[in-house]
Amino acid sequence: MWFLLSVALAGDVPTHPEAIVLRNSSQTPWVLERSFGPASMLKITGAGLPQHTAFDDKDDARSSGFVQTCLCACGDGSEKVECPQCEEPMTVTVTIPPGGEHTVAWEGRLRAHMDQGTNCITRFSPEPGPYTVSACGTDARCAQAEVTLPSAAPLVLTLE
Repeated sequence: MWFLLSVALAGDVPTHPEAIVLRNSSQTPWVLERSFGPASMLKITGAGLPQHTAFDDKDDARSSGFVQTCLCACGDGSEKVECPQCEEPMTVTVTIPPGGEHTVAWEGRLRAHMDQGTNCITRFSPEPGPYTVSACGTDARCAQAEVTLPSAAPLVLTLE
């Protein structure tokens, strides 16, 4: 039996931040909806990104299974992909109290919904460069950060 062992050497820099931290510096709770997956409350924009780009995430214990069950790869475009027909997921929220924070795991990849008639997606790594990341609560209060990817540090968005 063989095992692959990866050892980080001093000076090694990860190619993705592995986390997105949402901080609430306001005086009231910040409620975010994440019904379509742990990172579904986050938006990312930047030059060259397809219009319907999102953070690629994985279902967790609070997810309704939407990411794993309802999204499918688009393929190479040579034939139409039939993704599962799914109902809207149950509403899932996360509440960040004043002074609190919530961390979303991220492996450094994005996904683009290529055909709005299905849940067909293409997963990809973002090109190096500047991006705008935002998150808005159910009360329309938003936090935004200008980031450069790739980043060795977690991405941090703070609601003031």
